[in-house]
Amino acid sequence: MKVIIPERLITDERLSGEAVRLYAYYKILIKKKEKGRHDATFASQLRIALDLGWSIRKVQRKRQELLVTGWIEEISRKDFETKGTILRELT
Repeated sequence: MKVIIPERLITDERLSGEAVRLYAYYKILIKKKEKGRHDATFASQLRIALDLGWSIRKVQRKRQELLVTGWIEEISRKDFETKGTILRELT
């Protein structure tokens, strides 16, 4: 599956290569969705860790990099007490 990664994200020196990889994975998850928001995913950290071959803690650290730098935002899902991820395209 092809996804487009913003050039500014790739060249953002505040991010590790693994954080960029996580962002790309979020984009793939969102592209696969058929229903709901088309800029958000509610994939569990366990699912992401298993798919990427990482520990849950590593997913948390790389997700935090993306949150702190503003490339993603956290949202709450109204029907459950879970949090999701929104991708942002910074200009």
